[in-house]
Amino acid sequence: MLPLDTHLYTLRRDGQTQRLQRRVYNILMYLLEHRDHVVSKDELCEQIWPEQFISNSTLESAMRLVRQAVGDSGRSQRIIETARGHGYRFVADVVEHPDIQASLITTPTPPAASPPQDLRPALGPVPFVGRQRELAMLHELLEQAEIGQGRIAALTGIPGMGKSQLLKTFCQGLRKGRVTSLNGSCLFNRTAKPYLPMLSIVRQSCGILLEDSAETMTTKVYRHWQDIGLDANEGVSYLLHLLGVEASRKQLVAVRPELIRTRTVIAICRMLLASCRQRPLLIAIEDLDWIDSASEACLSSLTDHFAHAPILILTTCRPAYQLPWMDKPFATHLPLSPLTARDGLSMVESMLTPDHLPASLEQTILTTASGHPLCLDALIRLVAEQGAPTAQVILPDNFQDILSARMAQLPDGPKRLLQTAAVLGSSYSGRLLEAVWEGPDDLDACLSELERRFYFTVQDNAGEPVYALTHELIQEEVYNRLSHARLQALHTSVGQALEVVYASRLETISDLLAHHYLRTEQDDKAIRYLTLLAETAAQHGLHSEAIAALQVARTRVDGQPGEQPCHLGLDLALRHGQSLFAMRRWQETVTLLTQHQVPWDQLQDLRLESHYSLLLSRAYKRLEQWEVADRQAQHALDAATRHRDAVVMGQAYHVLAEIRYGSESFSEGMAMSQRAVDLLTQVEERVRLGKAHLVLGLNALFFGDFERALHASEQARTIGNAVDDPHLPSFADWLAGWAQATCGRWEEGIQACQRSLENAPDPLSAAFAQGWLGYAYLERGETDEAIPLLKQSAQQMHQLQHRRSDALYTTFLGETYLLCHDLNTARDWICQGLTIARETSYHTGVAWATRALGRLDQASNALAASEQHLQEALDMFETLQLRFEVGRTHLDLARLMHLRDNSDAAATHVIEASNMFRRLQVPAYIDHAQLCARKLGLPSFP
Repeated sequence: MLPLDTHLYTLRRDGQTQRLQRRVYNILMYLLEHRDHVVSKDELCEQIWPEQFISNSTLESAMRLVRQAVGDSGRSQRIIETARGHGYRFVADVVEHPDIQASLITTPTPPAASPPQDLRPALGPVPFVGRQRELAMLHELLEQAEIGQGRIAALTGIPGMGKSQLLKTFCQGLRKGRVTSLNGSCLFNRTAKPYLPMLSIVRQSCGILLEDSAETMTTKVYRHWQDIGLDANEGVSYLLHLLGVEASRKQLVAVRPELIRTRTVIAICRMLLASCRQRPLLIAIEDLDWIDSASEACLSSLTDHFAHAPILILTTCRPAYQLPWMDKPFATHLPLSPLTARDGLSMVESMLTPDHLPASLEQTILTTASGHPLCLDALIRLVAEQGAPTAQVILPDNFQDILSARMAQLPDGPKRLLQTAAVLGSSYSGRLLEAVWEGPDDLDACLSELERRFYFTVQDNAGEPVYALTHELIQEEVYNRLSHARLQALHTSVGQALEVVYASRLETISDLLAHHYLRTEQDDKAIRYLTLLAETAAQHGLHSEAIAALQVARTRVDGQPGEQPCHLGLDLALRHGQSLFAMRRWQETVTLLTQHQVPWDQLQDLRLESHYSLLLSRAYKRLEQWEVADRQAQHALDAATRHRDAVVMGQAYHVLAEIRYGSESFSEGMAMSQRAVDLLTQVEERVRLGKAHLVLGLNALFFGDFERALHASEQARTIGNAVDDPHLPSFADWLAGWAQATCGRWEEGIQACQRSLENAPDPLSAAFAQGWLGYAYLERGETDEAIPLLKQSAQQMHQLQHRRSDALYTTFLGETYLLCHDLNTARDWICQGLTIARETSYHTGVAWATRALGRLDQASNALAASEQHLQEALDMFETLQLRFEVGRTHLDLARLMHLRDNSDAAATHVIEASNMFRRLQVPAYIDHAQLCARKLGLPSFP
């Protein structure tokens, strides 16, 4: 029973009578009188504050005071219930007494004044003072954005300078419906989840709650994309993958992590750019100096495309952070300075009501705070919480001691809750807080006390309260004062609570779980969640973030006794090596893996053994250390065979085929490639299967089996299109163009290489496409088109340190100048190509350049030198089994022998060439050999 006297404006609770503040009384009476329905927030504001703009923060603060007055809370809601998404409703029973008027008094007599020296025991939010100029600038930026001029601004200042308050005040002061507001925060944490602020923005855009199921999230994302006019087939799967929907992860399993990263960024930006066409967007990202690389890429991409979009991005960061876009015309810098003495005094007077507050105490407060808003707020609250002030009050002179003094006045229950909140982090749901709380005191009472003293803020999230400490510095100071044992106990409790509350989607909070268990003695769970976090990051192509998590996990493995740490250490090293390899850091991959390798017979883990050896073989292959790469690949194949792992077996054969290609054993490479294709077809490893087809095509092309090479390239192109991987079709097209141009189908070859160049997804793919397009023009004799393409591709290959291709394209460039009869320039380029090929032990390149020198010597009438070079080239081509090039070199020798009046030798070479072209089934060159015979006046042959 809570007697409410409408004459005296008092409420009796727990044996004590309290006089209600005017707005508290009015709100309570309005809700009581209209308890037959849910009172909307708009209705309440219109009735209690007519003709005034009331922000959500002001209304929520007022409602907290009402709940405190009646002994209710935002969690229990026994008396005033929050109706999800609508408003409030008085739900307790009401008994009317004859001597009590239960009606709304619109102009009540104000409650009796408090004693002169009684300061407010419960202060509301920090008043907004001293930032009117910055606030006006934000409004000006929004007006510019609303007319289609995208803007981004950085609010900078040291912690506690009021960046967040300025941002919050600006957002809450906007007319309802004017903009769509989205916000996110960054965390200073090595185990923070990639895309953290953007993930929050995606959830808000689609109306997704953390507790939503995968099915609900999927429905909401598809509905949102439909609402903003986007094709759901273009990007939705990447957003769902980001949100942790398992079905989307499986759908994208064949897509390269690097493509997932790029397309996730594109999908987020497309969604935001489409959303702003319906209503201007206001995007707020706090603590930008701690942003992760993935979110930074999103922000950078968005600013690259929002020049004509109604988007305003507001960020906060510390002064030392180098803003990457600050020199752009759409960017604004708003540094926040300390408050002036006048603004500080205004803040004191607005929070402490007595007019006769001793001037000396006012001055002490202002001097101690030095214009620092958070410090000033803490001092004011400390004075209010201490009771009646006197001129002799001694105040702490730094924020840490001020907070310590405030905490000393807290009862044990609220103090323990404040410590728990500091460990929980930036924000947390009521369910999580309830699951963690272990104190003997009533949680609702402790929450009310901390809310009353403004340690906490609370917001409604679809009917569930979400709590947060009012400032990160409070969290840091409270956290740093806890003992090691207390911290371990609290982090353990939080970790266990998270596992219970979010049991069905632990992978989506792996960063939180890793953060908490890292600060306990439960190494197994810390390693488990760090590994899961690294796996998620690697799946998105964020290998630096993956490595950071794995390195932290490594510190919890090293030094542990027993066999299990050995397995864990090798597994972490393998994951670390996979990310290093993906970043093209091949020598580091080898160094890492060899440092942690142990005798496999001691480990008895065939799965780990096969994967470890496979990665080592791939790294050694990239370093062109063919022999050791071959040994590791064979080891991986043997272990996978014993383990009956067809996937690793197929990958091992694929690596062996690449090694054979790299070591120029093309016939063996074809056999290995075909085995890889057969195995990977069975296990439906489509991307790896596409790559295996390409290696098969390369080996077949050099071996002179053009139809097989063309078939393999077509298979790779088909797979690439099916899995939406642009690398495979681009590679397949220049491979097909190379093969077609070589065997005399020049027009088809040129078209295929042009298509490859147009669709090249990266600089290396473009360099390959350019080089082989130049080669195709060379084969057709179009030197003007060939020269710039070959020159540019050779330069790009040199920059990309792809020296074998550099050698080939440089030699082709020399041959092009030879066709132009520029013999000196031709010799320079050919000799340069020969040098590069010799330096890299590239025998095919040496043979090709040597033959080019033979042709050059013939054009220079140095026939003896020509014969020597051509014969050397022929011998090398025969040793390498480059059968088609053997045939073409025989034709070169036939022409030379004719010039040297050796008809018999010329006839022999023509016949050898013709026979080779017939075996290889190359009609254009069969005809070419016949034409050569006729031109040389040689007898015809079948």
